[in-house]
Amino acid sequence: MIQSERNKTDLLAADTVILCCNTLEDELGLLLRELGLDHQVVWVEAGMHNQPDKLRDHLNGALREIKARRVLMAMGQCGGACAGLLAGDYELVIPRADDCLSVLMGSMEKRKAAGRTTPTYFLTAGWLRHTESLINAFARDSERLGPEKARRAYRIMLKHYRRFGFIDTGAYDLNLEKEKIAPLAEILGMDLERLEGDPGWLKRLLTGPWPPSEFITIAPHSRLEPSAWSRA
Repeated sequence: MIQSERNKTDLLAADTVILCCNTLEDELGLLLRELGLDHQVVWVEAGMHNQPDKLRDHLNGALREIKARRVLMAMGQCGGACAGLLAGDYELVIPRADDCLSVLMGSMEKRKAAGRTTPTYFLTAGWLRHTESLINAFARDSERLGPEKARRAYRIMLKHYRRFGFIDTGAYDLNLEKEKIAPLAEILGMDLERLEGDPGWLKRLLTGPWPPSEFITIAPHSRLEPSAWSRA
C-alpha cells in the first residue's frame, strides 16, 4: 500500500515529491522539519522488500501517479527492485546506494566497514517497526516449537552474524529501541552495539546538488537501468 501525506490532486501539482520507504520515516520527518521543507511524501511499505519484482511493479504504479517537476527517491537499489523503474514527466533522483541502511550510515563504505570485522545484523527503529520483526517472529516460533528449539533454529538462521548493530540516526530514543531487541540478543548469544549513523546522504538528497558519485539522476520518461548503479 502506498500512502501520501496529501491527496492525489496535490501530488499532480507538486514541484518536488519524495518517494520513501517507511523504514526511514523517523529520519525523513526529522530532516524535513529541520530544513523547513514542505515536500509531499509518498510512503512505500517495507513489507515487499523480499519480493523485488512485486515491489518494482508497486513503485512503477506510484510513479505513474506523480506529475511533479522532480521526484526524490529516499531508497536504495533494494535487491534490484528499483532497477527498471520508469520516470514520468519529471526528473528522478535516487541515491547510488544498495539499500536504505547504507543511506542511514552515510555511505556504503561505512556500512561495509562496520560489518567487516564483526558480521553485523543492522537495525533501526523503523526497520523494527515496519518489517517482519525478529522479535515477533521468535515469540511466535517459541510458542510453536518451544523456547529451546526456537533458540537453536534462530542461532542457525543467524549463524553468519555476531552482533546486532543498532544505527543511531539521532531520530529516536536509541536506548528505548535497544531495550526491545536486547532480550533476543541475550537469548541468541549475540552482542548488541550502537553504530554511528550519518544523516548527510539523506539530507543531500533533499537539498541537492546531486553529484553522480552519490546520486543517479535520470531524465523524464527514462528508465532506471540496472547498470546505472555501476556508473560514477
